[in-house]
Amino acid sequence: MIGPATRAARTRRTRTMLRWLVAGLAVTAFATGCAKTGGEEEATSGAATVKPVPGTDLARVTLTADAVRRLDVQTGTVDGSGAQRTMPYRAVFYDPEGRTWAFVTDAPRTFVRAPVVVDHIDGDTAFLTDGPEPGAAVVTVGGPEIYGAELGVGDDE
Repeated sequence: MIGPATRAARTRRTRTMLRWLVAGLAVTAFATGCAKTGGEEEATSGAATVKPVPGTDLARVTLTADAVRRLDVQTGTVDGSGAQRTMPYRAVFYDPEGRTWAFVTDAPRTFVRAPVVVDHIDGDTAFLTDGPEPGAAVVTVGGPEIYGAELGVGDDE
């Protein structure tokens, strides 16, 4: 019989492996030529508009209302009411290099990756040492798809 602590550890490992798999698939597709844009130009597909954030390697992704509905994009909130900033663990996104991010939304249907530094994870909560400000809305469902849109995965050449 497996105890609760072992089951929880396995669940965390499984979630981490799935996030790596999704991120790896997105980057693999990007690296094999599925990307449409590069440099400072704006990319537009039927579901998303991607605009570079000046002075960074990031992009602002704006989804159509239909894309938000199809992806069932959901958000949670960064909480700063305790001794340490927290957010839903589902909002933590791992890129292929192992860096941690969260997609923050500051306008309707618009998302930008923000770096996060995770101190530890307890159940469904990520405890942060750095990241989005308390009160920020972070994507909890749909992050890998938004990342794919940011990279141009799936765009026609």
